[in-house]
Amino acid sequence: MGVVLCGCGKTFNDGEIPCPHQFNLIADVDLDEVSDAMVLALNEADDGYVKMQVTMMAGGRVTYRCPHCHGLLVFWDGLDRAPKYYPLGDWGKSDETD
Repeated sequence: MGVVLCGCGKTFNDGEIPCPHQFNLIADVDLDEVSDAMVLALNEADDGYVKMQVTMMAGGRVTYRCPHCHGLLVFWDGLDRAPKYYPLGDWGKSDETD
């Protein structure tokens, strides 16, 4: 992706691998299937790490946590569609600075 525009108006870079701002959101009902696929990929792959990453991304929703506002950007409909922005608001404020 490169540069990500957050709903707060600030941008951040997601080019670092692994990306400290990216998470993979997996629904509880999909967890067993994704876990089984990851085990299979690790057992069969020459490059298990790459196949595991692909499996996790296929089974989950790419999610970013903005390093500025700590809000969440969830790509519910794939990376080719705009993400839904969930601002942190007062409910989730903490002393965390990263």
